Amino acid sequence: MLRARVHALELQGLDRFTRFAFEHLTDAAYWMNQDASIIHVNEAACALMGYSSEELQRLKIHEFNVDLSDDTWPAIWGLLKAEGHRTFEARHRHKDGRILDVEVRAHFVDFDGEEYSCAFVRDIGERKELELRLRQAEKMEAIGQLAGGIAHDFNNQLASIMGYSELLGRTVTDNARAMKFVRELGKVAQVAADLTSQLLAFSRRGKFRIEPIDLHRLLEDEVLVLSRSLAKNIRIETELNASRAWTLGDPSQLQNALLNLALNARDAMPHGGTLTLSTANVDIGASTEQARALGLPAGSYVELSVRDTGVGMDRELQQRVFEPFFTTKDVGSGTGLGLSAVYGTVKNHKGAIAIESEVGRGTRFVLYLPTSRSGVAALADGDEPASLRLHGHILVVEDEPALRVVSSQMLQDLGCRVTAVADGDSAIQVFRELRGSVDLVLLDLVIPGTSAMDTLETMRQVDPSVQVIVMSGYSRDGQVQAMLDAGAKDFLAKPFNMATLAGKVGALLPR
Repeated sequence: MLRARVHALELQGLDRFTRFAFEHLTDAAYWMNQDASIIHVNEAACALMGYSSEELQRLKIHEFNVDLSDDTWPAIWGLLKAEGHRTFEARHRHKDGRILDVEVRAHFVDFDGEEYSCAFVRDIGERKELELRLRQAEKMEAIGQLAGGIAHDFNNQLASIMGYSELLGRTVTDNARAMKFVRELGKVAQVAADLTSQLLAFSRRGKFRIEPIDLHRLLEDEVLVLSRSLAKNIRIETELNASRAWTLGDPSQLQNALLNLALNARDAMPHGGTLTLSTANVDIGASTEQARALGLPAGSYVELSVRDTGVGMDRELQQRVFEPFFTTKDVGSGTGLGLSAVYGTVKNHKGAIAIESEVGRGTRFVLYLPTSRSGVAALADGDEPASLRLHGHILVVEDEPALRVVSSQMLQDLGCRVTAVADGDSAIQVFRELRGSVDLVLLDLVIPGTSAMDTLETMRQVDPSVQVIVMSGYSRDGQVQAMLDAGAKDFLAKPFNMATLAGKVGALLPR
């Protein structure tokens, strides 16, 4: 008798413990019966869904689970009964109408012949958003690598086209009609070069220089340009609230990025509206949701935003807006490279870009750029003026046949003696044979056989005073910088014209 009483007291204590644990779970918990009615819920379920417990107990599960219906519930119940438990993702409608992404762990329970389901529900909206951002970042990285590779190869071809057109122009100066065609050919090639430049900006392999930039000054200059070019029905406002508005980077790239964003904002406001340019300072912690979402290290950033009151974008459009060649404009109205170049520029500056938009309520692009103190020395990458006549022996190492021929011819027209080879092994062999007579080496970054870096190092072992200019269709990047650190004297970006070639080469040849 005493043992039975003790057992009963133990069961009562266990029941109180179980009820306490159920009510205070951090996950939402529901008890349901076979006809989908809610029998009991805990406090977390009320907090998750926005209903009181009495309101939830007047509902059936398919009245707020948008993936279920009265018709499909019996099949779901039968599946749960057969399996005993299931874990799956679902969508629940909050009392205010919002759709919540949730993870459900449902269990089938049989008490004294009565069938129930106990389901534990967790909000996974933040996790889903992070997964989406990660997939988007991985996709953009893959597209960037593809775009960079295409731009690199295309730049090699463009360098040949531009070189041959310039050489042709020098031979038909007495033919006005031919000169007209040559000039038009040069213009078309330059347009193509500009397109590849935008692709390289997206892939973060474009021309890049580093200097301190006052973003407030940059914005003020941008406003002056926009005030003259935007329609009168678009009002421009500025909110410059950042107390630390300096960053390091390339002012021309950032100016182009802001201009692209402003022009997209203009197109989103065909009937007028307000364009707002603003700055603020934000400190991002290493473990914060913001750092994970943006993929940024901890630190201090300038938040630079471009906001419009235009037509806005839906979620699907927001996920594709930075892809190269993706555009919603009419055929012939744009290349689809503007926002992709903005994306690449921001990544190039060790920053991040985010988009906030709602259909009918406008769009806000937010750039996060690392803050910097002013007064850091600039590292500019510029072209020197061409010399009229050059002298010296140049070894050209270029695997692209057309570019090898045209660059050799351009150098010969400038007065140089040229030896041209197609790979690293041949370059080393020729350099050994011609030791002492080669004044300068034009070395392509990507060549067959011995790599460009190993070729450079071997040449320096043969002649420590060798002068090397690195060429690349990627423009200045980490590999180029490594070559410069290893002893290369300068860098020549493809495509180049004769004046640029003469300026780079002439600076290093003996006078």
